Amino acid sequence: MKHSLLLLALLVSASAIFAQVQPPCVDTLAVNPYHDCYIEYNPVCGCDSSTYRNYCFAQSKSGVNYYRTGICNKQIFDIDLVPIPVQLEPFVFSAAFRVPSSCYIFITDVFGSVVYSTNIYTTYDDEIKTFEIETGDFRNGVYALIAVVNGEKKFKEFTKVRY
Repeated sequence: MKHSLLLLALLVSASAIFAQVQPPCVDTLAVNPYHDCYIEYNPVCGCDSSTYRNYCFAQSKSGVNYYRTGICNKQIFDIDLVPIPVQLEPFVFSAAFRVPSSCYIFITDVFGSVVYSTNIYTTYDDEIKTFEIETGDFRNGVYALIAVVNGEKKFKEFTKVRY
Protein backbone atom coordinates (compact mmCIF):
# COMPACT_ATOMS: atom_id res chain seq x y z
CA MET A 1 0.00 0.00 0.00
CA LYS A 2 2.87 2.35 0.88
CA HIS A 3 4.45 1.71 -2.51
CA SER A 4 1.18 2.43 -4.30
CA LEU A 5 0.77 5.75 -2.49
CA LEU A 6 4.40 6.67 -3.15
CA LEU A 7 4.04 5.79 -6.83
CA LEU A 8 0.83 7.82 -7.06
CA ALA A 9 2.52 10.81 -5.41
CA LEU A 10 5.46 10.57 -7.81
CA LEU A 11 3.15 10.41 -10.84
CA VAL A 12 1.14 13.43 -9.67
CA SER A 13 4.27 15.50 -9.00
CA ALA A 14 5.86 14.47 -12.31
CA SER A 15 2.74 15.48 -14.26
CA ALA A 16 2.63 18.80 -12.38
CA ILE A 17 6.28 19.46 -13.28
CA PHE A 18 5.64 18.55 -16.93
CA ALA A 19 2.59 20.83 -17.03
CA GLN A 20 4.72 23.72 -15.78
CA VAL A 21 7.50 23.07 -18.35
CA GLN A 22 5.21 22.57 -21.34
CA PRO A 23 4.86 25.90 -23.22
CA PRO A 24 1.32 27.10 -23.93
CA CYS A 25 -0.28 26.68 -27.34
CA VAL A 26 0.07 30.42 -28.09
CA ASP A 27 2.77 32.61 -26.59
CA THR A 28 1.77 36.23 -27.15
CA LEU A 29 5.22 37.37 -26.02
CA ALA A 30 6.75 35.53 -29.01
CA VAL A 31 4.71 37.51 -31.57
CA ASN A 32 6.90 39.67 -33.78
CA PRO A 33 4.88 41.51 -36.44
CA TYR A 34 8.11 42.82 -37.98
CA HIS A 35 9.67 39.39 -38.55
CA ASP A 36 10.25 38.86 -42.27
CA CYS A 37 8.44 35.64 -43.19
CA TYR A 38 8.63 34.15 -46.66
CA ILE A 39 5.38 34.35 -48.59
CA GLU A 40 5.21 30.79 -49.95
CA TYR A 41 1.85 29.16 -49.28
CA ASN A 42 2.57 25.93 -47.45
CA PRO A 43 -0.32 25.80 -44.94
CA VAL A 44 0.03 24.57 -41.38
CA CYS A 45 -2.66 23.95 -38.77
CA GLY A 46 -1.85 25.58 -35.44
CA CYS A 47 -2.68 24.13 -32.04
CA ASP A 48 -5.31 26.91 -31.86
CA SER A 49 -7.17 25.25 -34.80
CA SER A 50 -6.34 28.10 -37.20
CA THR A 51 -4.73 27.58 -40.59
CA TYR A 52 -1.65 29.73 -41.31
CA ARG A 53 0.15 30.49 -44.60
CA ASN A 54 3.29 28.65 -43.40
CA TYR A 55 5.12 27.78 -40.19
CA CYS A 56 6.80 31.22 -40.03
CA PHE A 57 3.43 33.00 -39.96
CA ALA A 58 2.21 30.59 -37.27
CA GLN A 59 5.26 31.07 -35.05
CA SER A 60 6.44 34.63 -35.62
CA LYS A 61 3.25 36.48 -36.54
CA SER A 62 0.86 34.62 -34.22
CA GLY A 63 3.01 33.08 -31.47
CA VAL A 64 1.81 29.50 -32.12
CA ASN A 65 4.15 26.96 -30.51
CA TYR A 66 2.72 23.76 -32.03
CA TYR A 67 1.46 23.07 -35.53
CA ARG A 68 1.19 20.34 -38.15
CA THR A 69 1.46 20.42 -41.93
CA GLY A 70 -1.77 21.04 -43.88
CA ILE A 71 -5.03 22.83 -43.29
CA CYS A 72 -6.99 22.24 -40.10
CA ASN A 73 -9.42 19.30 -39.92
CA LYS A 74 -12.49 21.50 -39.54
CA GLN A 75 -11.86 23.03 -42.98
CA ILE A 76 -12.44 21.47 -46.40
CA PHE A 77 -10.36 24.20 -48.05
CA ASP A 78 -8.38 27.37 -47.39
CA ILE A 79 -7.41 30.31 -49.61
CA ASP A 80 -4.52 32.76 -49.68
CA LEU A 81 -3.54 35.85 -51.68
CA VAL A 82 -0.02 37.24 -52.02
CA PRO A 83 0.69 40.06 -51.41
CA ILE A 84 -1.98 41.41 -49.06
CA PRO A 85 -3.48 43.97 -48.58
CA VAL A 86 -2.29 46.02 -51.57
CA GLN A 87 -2.20 44.17 -54.85
CA LEU A 88 0.10 45.02 -57.67
CA GLU A 89 -0.28 43.07 -60.87
CA PRO A 90 -0.49 40.16 -61.21
CA PHE A 91 -1.14 38.63 -57.81
CA VAL A 92 -0.83 35.02 -56.72
CA PHE A 93 -3.86 33.05 -55.56
CA SER A 94 -3.39 29.78 -53.68
CA ALA A 95 -5.92 27.29 -52.41
CA ALA A 96 -5.46 24.14 -50.34
CA PHE A 97 -8.06 21.37 -50.47
CA ARG A 98 -8.52 18.51 -48.00
CA VAL A 99 -10.32 16.29 -50.54
CA PRO A 100 -10.79 16.37 -54.34
CA SER A 101 -13.13 19.28 -55.09
CA SER A 102 -14.27 21.82 -57.59
CA CYS A 103 -13.93 25.44 -56.55
CA TYR A 104 -15.70 28.42 -58.09
CA ILE A 105 -13.66 31.61 -57.71
CA PHE A 106 -14.92 35.08 -58.45
CA ILE A 107 -13.78 38.63 -57.76
CA THR A 108 -16.24 41.46 -57.20
CA ASP A 109 -15.72 45.20 -56.99
CA VAL A 110 -17.26 47.41 -54.27
CA PHE A 111 -20.49 47.62 -56.28
CA GLY A 112 -20.90 43.84 -56.37
CA SER A 113 -20.07 43.50 -60.08
CA VAL A 114 -18.16 40.33 -60.95
CA VAL A 115 -14.90 41.34 -62.66
CA TYR A 116 -13.27 37.87 -62.77
CA SER A 117 -14.40 34.28 -62.41
CA THR A 118 -13.00 30.81 -62.96
CA ASN A 119 -13.33 27.21 -61.78
CA ILE A 120 -10.49 25.09 -60.47
CA TYR A 121 -10.54 21.34 -59.93
CA THR A 122 -8.48 19.10 -57.69
CA THR A 123 -7.96 15.39 -58.08
CA TYR A 124 -6.28 14.17 -54.90
CA ASP A 125 -6.31 14.74 -51.14
CA ASP A 126 -4.37 17.64 -49.58
CA GLU A 127 -3.78 19.29 -52.96
CA ILE A 128 -2.55 22.89 -53.25
CA LYS A 129 -3.33 24.90 -56.39
CA THR A 130 -1.44 28.14 -57.09
CA PHE A 131 -1.86 30.46 -60.05
CA GLU A 132 -1.57 34.12 -61.02
CA ILE A 133 -4.58 36.34 -61.59
CA GLU A 134 -3.99 39.24 -63.96
CA THR A 135 -5.44 42.48 -62.60
CA GLY A 136 -4.33 44.81 -65.42
CA ASP A 137 -7.92 45.64 -66.41
CA PHE A 138 -9.10 46.25 -62.83
CA ARG A 139 -9.57 49.85 -61.76
CA ASN A 140 -7.93 51.09 -58.59
CA GLY A 141 -10.17 50.19 -55.67
CA VAL A 142 -11.26 47.59 -53.16
CA TYR A 143 -12.18 44.08 -54.30
CA ALA A 144 -13.30 40.81 -52.72
CA LEU A 145 -12.09 37.41 -53.89
CA ILE A 146 -14.67 34.76 -53.02
CA ALA A 147 -14.08 31.02 -53.30
CA VAL A 148 -16.91 28.49 -52.98
CA VAL A 149 -16.49 24.74 -52.42
CA ASN A 150 -19.52 22.55 -51.64
CA GLY A 151 -21.48 25.58 -50.42
CA GLU A 152 -18.72 26.71 -48.04
CA LYS A 153 -17.48 30.25 -48.81
CA LYS A 154 -14.23 31.98 -47.98
CA PHE A 155 -13.22 35.47 -48.97
CA LYS A 156 -10.25 37.81 -48.92
CA GLU A 157 -10.38 41.54 -49.50
CA PHE A 158 -7.67 43.33 -51.41
CA THR A 159 -6.94 46.77 -52.80
CA LYS A 160 -5.86 47.21 -56.41
CA VAL A 161 -3.30 49.97 -56.84
CA ARG A 162 -1.88 51.03 -60.18
CA TYR A 163 0.76 53.74 -60.16
